[in-house]
Amino acid sequence: MQTNSASARLLEPVLQLARHFPQQGERTLHQQLLDSAGLSEAEFSKPGARFAVSRYPAVLQTLAEASGNPLITLSLGEATQPRLLGSIGFLMATATTLEQAYQSLIDYLPLLIEGAVLEMQHTAEGSLLTLELNQNDPGTIEYFLACLVNWPRWLTGRQVPAHAVRLALPEPDNIQPYQQFFAAEVEFGAARHQVLLNSEYLSLGCLDANGEMHQLHREFADSLLSKSNQQGALIAQTRNLIRQQLAEGGSAVRREEVAATLGLSLRTLQRKLGVLGTNFQDLYDQTRRDLCLQLIQRGQFSFGEITFQLGFANQSAFQKAFKRWMGIAPASTVNR
Repeated sequence: MQTNSASARLLEPVLQLARHFPQQGERTLHQQLLDSAGLSEAEFSKPGARFAVSRYPAVLQTLAEASGNPLITLSLGEATQPRLLGSIGFLMATATTLEQAYQSLIDYLPLLIEGAVLEMQHTAEGSLLTLELNQNDPGTIEYFLACLVNWPRWLTGRQVPAHAVRLALPEPDNIQPYQQFFAAEVEFGAARHQVLLNSEYLSLGCLDANGEMHQLHREFADSLLSKSNQQGALIAQTRNLIRQQLAEGGSAVRREEVAATLGLSLRTLQRKLGVLGTNFQDLYDQTRRDLCLQLIQRGQFSFGEITFQLGFANQSAFQKAFKRWMGIAPASTVNR
C-alpha cells in the first residue's frame, strides 16, 4: 500500500523555529528533526523532496521536547508564513482575496500533505473551515488549525478573529492556553476539526494579490498534481477550469472545452471522474454554488447579475437551483 507523503517544505517552519533552542547532544536539533522525518540533509535539499506523513508527529514531538513546550505546535502555526510552504504558499499569497486564498489551499492541499482534506462552508454562523486528516495526531491538528487562524494576518495584513475553534480531540486538563492563543471559544470533543470565521473578512484583499502570477502559480500547481498522480488532482483541475469559464460570465460552461484543456475527451473525463466517485455535473453544481455564495456575500451584485455570472438561463432557474442548494430562497439570505 502506498504511503501518504508530505512536502519537505512543511519542515521549513519547524527548522526555522528550532534555531531558537539550544543544541542537545552531539547531533544538532536540525539533524534530529531531519532524522525524525526520515530524511538526510541531501534528500531534504532536493527540489520537490517529500517524506512520509506518518513521521510528521515525531518531528513535532522532537521540537516540543527540545523547546520544553508541549504546545509548541501553536507557536509554530503562528510563525508559519504561507510562502515558507513553497508553491502552494505563493498560490495563496497572490490570490485576490482571503477567500480565494483559502479556496486555493482547499484545491491544492494534497501538494502539501496527502490524505488531508479542507472544506469551506458558508453558514448562518459564518464561514466554517473543516479539516480532516488521516492521522488524528493532536500536534498535527493543532498546528494546522493555528495556521488557518493566523494565515490571514500574513496574507492580508490584518488579524482575523476566529469565532470558534473545534477539535475532535479529548479535552486537556487545562483548556486556558488554547483559549488564550485562539482568542475564541474552544471546544474539545467536537465531531470535526473546525475553525469558524466571520464571513465578512473573506473579502479582504491579499497584500501581494497578482492575477497573472496567481494563474501562473495555479498552472504550476496543476502540473505538480498531475505528476504526483493524486486522486484529487483531476477534481481540482476540473473545478478550476469550471471557475475560469464562470468568471467569463454569460453562458453555460463548455464541458468539451474543459475536457480538451485537460487533454481528454468528454467521455474519458466523465469516466475518470466516475472512478473518483463524482461526475462533471456534480462538480459544476458545487462550483456554481460556492461562487454564488461568494458573490452574495460581497453584496456588490444584484440577483440578476449573479444569474448571468453563473450561466443560468433566467432568474427562475437560478432561484430553483439556489433553493435546492440551500433550502431557502436567495432573497432570504440578504437584506436588499
